[in-house]
Amino acid sequence: MTQSNCHVFINYRRVDTNKNVAGLLYDHFSRLNLRPFLDSKSMKPGDKLFEKIHAAIRDCKVGIAVFSPNYCNSYFCLHELCMIIECKKKV
Repeated sequence: MTQSNCHVFINYRRVDTNKNVAGLLYDHFSRLNLRPFLDSKSMKPGDKLFEKIHAAIRDCKVGIAVFSPNYCNSYFCLHELCMIIECKKKV
């Protein structure tokens, strides 16, 4: 099982928010040494997508859901949000 050491998991719809809200949150939390997880910045080539995301959610302290116009149209956004809630993380 993959181990993660993130404090904050950022759940977002990439086509809506990657270049603005989600990226700014990631940068802000990084400056505060809060070890955020944002798939576009935290994943490396060859990482197992689902294992890495599940580990980050399981190990995080807080999940942040960035709601946007197409958020609810994404199976992955909703799946990640459900996992955050099921793991009893602060949202």
